[in-house]
Amino acid sequence: MISSPVLFETIRSFPGSAYRDRELAVFLRTGVIAVVWCLWAGYAIAQLPTAELHGLSRQVVQPGVSCDVSLQGNRLDELTQLTVHAVSGTKLNATATPRLAPAQPLRDNQQTTNTFDLTLDANVPTGLVEFRSIGRFGISNPRNVLVSSLPVDLPNPGNQTALTAHPIKLNHIINDKVSEKSSNFYRQEVPKGQRIRCIAYTKQLDSLAELSLRLLNKDGQLIVSSRTNGNWPAELNWANAIEDQTVYVEVRDLLYRGGLNYNFAMEVRIDDAMTVTKTTMHLDSMLRPNLVLPLQVNKLSQPRGLTYAQRGWNEAISMPSVPIEQFPVRILSDLLEPRVIAFTAQKDQTLSFEIASATLDQLTDPAIVVYKVNAPSDDGKPNLQQLAEQDDVSFLGTPAVRVRRSDPQLVWKAPESASYQLHIFDRQTGERPEDSRKFLLEIRPAQPSFELVAHEQFPTNNLATSKPWGSQLPRNGTLQIHVSIVRLDGFNEPIELRVEGLPANCSASPTIVPSGAVEADVVIQAASDLDGSLANHAIVGTSKIGEQTVTSRAVVATVSSAAIPTRNSVVARSTASLSTQLEKLDTAPLQIQLGDGNVIEVKAGAKFNLPVKLLRQSGSAAECTLRPQALPAKVGLGEFKIAGDKSDAGPEVNVPADAPIGEYTFWVQAESKVKWRANPQQLEREEAYAAKLKSALEANSTGDVPRTQVETALTQANARVEELKKSTAEQEYTVFVPSNQIRIRILPKD
Repeated sequence: MISSPVLFETIRSFPGSAYRDRELAVFLRTGVIAVVWCLWAGYAIAQLPTAELHGLSRQVVQPGVSCDVSLQGNRLDELTQLTVHAVSGTKLNATATPRLAPAQPLRDNQQTTNTFDLTLDANVPTGLVEFRSIGRFGISNPRNVLVSSLPVDLPNPGNQTALTAHPIKLNHIINDKVSEKSSNFYRQEVPKGQRIRCIAYTKQLDSLAELSLRLLNKDGQLIVSSRTNGNWPAELNWANAIEDQTVYVEVRDLLYRGGLNYNFAMEVRIDDAMTVTKTTMHLDSMLRPNLVLPLQVNKLSQPRGLTYAQRGWNEAISMPSVPIEQFPVRILSDLLEPRVIAFTAQKDQTLSFEIASATLDQLTDPAIVVYKVNAPSDDGKPNLQQLAEQDDVSFLGTPAVRVRRSDPQLVWKAPESASYQLHIFDRQTGERPEDSRKFLLEIRPAQPSFELVAHEQFPTNNLATSKPWGSQLPRNGTLQIHVSIVRLDGFNEPIELRVEGLPANCSASPTIVPSGAVEADVVIQAASDLDGSLANHAIVGTSKIGEQTVTSRAVVATVSSAAIPTRNSVVARSTASLSTQLEKLDTAPLQIQLGDGNVIEVKAGAKFNLPVKLLRQSGSAAECTLRPQALPAKVGLGEFKIAGDKSDAGPEVNVPADAPIGEYTFWVQAESKVKWRANPQQLEREEAYAAKLKSALEANSTGDVPRTQVETALTQANARVEELKKSTAEQEYTVFVPSNQIRIRILPKD
């Protein structure tokens, strides 16, 4: 670890070193944080290997222009496809051909590399898209890529000083990565009477960078500075009123982090300083999360934000000048100052007030208060009686995917027919762009409903260690999907969750979410024969609201980055779909089956034995600890174990006399150690190739290939075989495997 004095001198050595003490203090603290992080991260549990896409060589591409894209991550072996989808899930027209490794003597098939030659069709719309790779270890997690109509400029490494600053190309998008413990520099000439504007985005590209932008003169003196704020960009704007001069844009991470996942997209414009109307920056047109209607799905990073788009927010009125008398009404406004909306309501009329602002990536923290308007006081001042208030709503989800609910939602019943006021104010303080403080408000008669957010669960017992993770379902494998339920307007009914588009030879029992519950899991289990195809599926919830059956299709989330020493929380965002690769070469070591497929009926006050069967395959011979999950209230079933030489159990389940009557589902999570070989076929192929080379040399039958080349190839193949013996050797993993859902019907006691 670098000592604090060394770090301080490192910072001081940068050109134009007028850095704020606060940023320096935060940076120096990261050394301590890193120590704590290492201690904590050491407890992470290893899992069966699956593709992890960590980064791309470029995050901005131009339609109709060919380029190469290199992928970096773990278990990106034998890549065959690079898929391109719009964030809505639509597959886009693109040609992505994996580059082949150099040809080797007498090898029948050339191996693929992690680089693709890519061309997007010229008609692919600009904006964010998602890249995923498909290979031996399944389909990877998605990474966001920006499709830009402007050419892309990828600076060469080495622009860490003003002397080596990269010359800015106007009408281009700069796609670069910040450097660890240093800054990147970019050079631009600004004539007198001209204005330079610079804008840089990070979060939309799955970047970990918190950018600091500084505009420096030729002497390294600071002119203006800015930084990113959440999904909002860093922005520089300066009019040159002195003389023609060279300026430098300095880009760094606030904590001097850098590397693969610290990428950014930057655009620079030169305009006449006297121009009143500024041309919209190209990056702003695609990425700026300013709130305009209709809602643009590709600008909504939070999964909950997509649910607002699904409601069809196509139009809304501005702040009304007269009291509102008819509902529902939708309003689009801002929180540059507190807002007051007058309305009338009838006695016992139930209204729902719902704000959407922070959920839509606005830099706000709204709160609302409802007042009754009484007769003016004797001095003529307004007489308001506070009746209700609402600030944040509690978060939903797990440490892996949190459903942000910083916007107020209030269901309120009018105590009498009268005039009322709704006051909306912003608890967030500090300087922010004016267009980052907008909100949508819907006032409606209470209409109970629900929304769903789903994501594939990271397979561990400590979800705080979740990370970007692909999806692969082997034979007899299991896939767990977690669902968060957003209950609206007092909705409290049970919900049944089902999987649509279930892959062939896979099954998933319906999950019943009991009244009031806001978290649930759906489990997909594979049979012993799979076809190796790619499966896309969806989670759909069904419930009864009154006499009406309603359905809701879950929006999908994904983990975009794991917790890091300088940010101890997992980052998640919306994504296009739930996708998994069915793997026909591998068989999961363990699968758990509860029951026999029938509903278990039991009377309150009774007991029953739960049939549990372990489907053990090669590699599973250790004790299993099984922990019940989502048990009905008051139903008793503790943790139990199945010995390594056993595969069956029948633990007793106690249903007390006061257990809630109704139909429920629950499941168990099994913890066990298994032995597993990752891609042994790769070793077999390399051993066969080495044997072929050796045989050709012994028989002196190398054909047109010079003997020396075959000898060199054999040496390399033998070395590769030794490497693969290590990487494909049997290893022991701790796994957490969910069982199928079992349905229980609790009947009244006689």
